[in-house]
Amino acid sequence: MKNVLLTTTALVAFAGAAAAADVDFSWTGSASVEYDLAGTDGFTYDAVADANLTFTQELNSGAVASLALTGVAQWTEWDDLETDHIDDRPTWIAKLDTSYGSISFGDIDNAGLGFAEVAGMAVDVDGAGTDDAFVAGDIVFASGEHELRADSTLGGYAIAASTDGTDVAAQVSGSAGDLAFALFYETSAMGLNVSGAAAGVSFAVAYASNATDTSMGLGLGFDVSDAVSVSASYASNTGVAETAVGVAYAAGGITASADYDIDTPTLDLAAGYTAEVQAGMTVTLGVTIDDATGAATTGYTADVAYVMGDLAAYAGIDDASNMYAGVNYDLGGGASAYVYTADVADSGPLEWAVGTVAGIAMTF
Repeated sequence: MKNVLLTTTALVAFAGAAAAADVDFSWTGSASVEYDLAGTDGFTYDAVADANLTFTQELNSGAVASLALTGVAQWTEWDDLETDHIDDRPTWIAKLDTSYGSISFGDIDNAGLGFAEVAGMAVDVDGAGTDDAFVAGDIVFASGEHELRADSTLGGYAIAASTDGTDVAAQVSGSAGDLAFALFYETSAMGLNVSGAAAGVSFAVAYASNATDTSMGLGLGFDVSDAVSVSASYASNTGVAETAVGVAYAAGGITASADYDIDTPTLDLAAGYTAEVQAGMTVTLGVTIDDATGAATTGYTADVAYVMGDLAAYAGIDDASNMYAGVNYDLGGGASAYVYTADVADSGPLEWAVGTVAGIAMTF
């Protein structure tokens, strides 16, 4: 990241501001050129610049006003076809910090974000077609961004409230010793998270409800030793219960787990092994058996990584015969050269895309 701290003599349009404002400018960028070795797309050029600008001004009252602007510009060319566009619309947040708390408006986070479910609860991220939403059955939390938000602290508890003019969200959270809680509300829905530990047993409780649906869960965990842990969970979703137990092992490059759903019943097994077979070369093997009590589905992965100095080579295969293989050479200064082939997206530790390509990439 490139970061420049400036002081401008221009006045900032905040009430009570009579002195110059501090301006913080930062940016990141990347550029790459790739050639499709399969011979279908030819050359692809890509460049991305992310610029951030923040104005900060201390007011006569001692409060601090700020304005943060963030925008992403991207330029891409596919086989001589050029496209210039703004990848995401520029975002902005205006904020006033006082000794009592803060108030902000613009592209802000919904105060209800952060609802955490227990295993088995019908709570999914990105529900109902909205970004950053949490759904418990038909219970929606934090559906989209809000435009106005207030934050404060009272008696050691954090309080936040936000709105987009129609939807209203609020959150109260805090902790006492090993016990932490968060109470969420959004329009006609509410939720509660409580977590902590007692006598070596960690626990988490979650509850969500609206006028027609409820979802609740209890999760427990206990470390039998440094290598072995056990867990149990119970969830109820509008009268439908799900109870599960599990055991996990991790030591010396070996991992193994067994999870049993009592109500189905379903037993899922998984095991993995990672070892450095020689200097710079690491082999990772994994196997899963889903529903071992019925129509078992077995999956496996095998990955090899070789890293020596600036040169890295990676290869892998899975049970569906999806393969990837390639090399990456670090040119220094944030630049690298690479060639790879991959059958599925996000292949290997470098998350290669689908295709067979050679390229050069740079970051700034």
